[in-house]
Amino acid sequence: MDKKQDKLSVISRLAISSGEGANLQETAQEAVEASAQIVGLAAASVYLWDENNEPTVNVTYGSNDESRRKLLNLESELFQALRRDKNLTGGYFSFGGEKPYHAFTVPLQHGQKLFGAMIGIQEGKRRAEIDDLFLETLSAVISLSLAADKTGLAAGVSKEIIEKARLSAVTDTAVTVNHEVNNPLTAILGNVQLI
Repeated sequence: MDKKQDKLSVISRLAISSGEGANLQETAQEAVEASAQIVGLAAASVYLWDENNEPTVNVTYGSNDESRRKLLNLESELFQALRRDKNLTGGYFSFGGEKPYHAFTVPLQHGQKLFGAMIGIQEGKRRAEIDDLFLETLSAVISLSLAADKTGLAAGVSKEIIEKARLSAVTDTAVTVNHEVNNPLTAILGNVQLI
């Protein structure tokens, strides 16, 4: 299975499980581990907050203890302060030093309500911005799962809204796959025209 199919599979699986009322902690854990593998993250976390912006759920994946510590330090020393003081919702950052790395934070929100964030770090040349659409789609699925959990939709109150959320996740996935296919084709077509 190639990377595009992996992305589609992860988004579909999470959308369906959240629509069926799956445990939010398990959904977040699966999202973190899947995104780490697909995007090539050294560490990733999902944070969910209450009305006072206090963490209620924290799910973390790390390929090693150093990467986990680095990610937790970024959250506590940088991202939290930027959210609090500058209303940061999302961003991509690159850091230099002996071992350069890249970090991101993607908001988890439903409408204008911010529920939390998905954060991660990558080491090496590859940057998370390449997978921006996938990460945003993944965060949207987690947000829908949380919104459904908080409002009782997961218990079957409104199947129409769940179906709309599923359709939205499938549409976002189709856009992601289209984006992943068109980028290489554009370069190929350009080269063919030059020849």
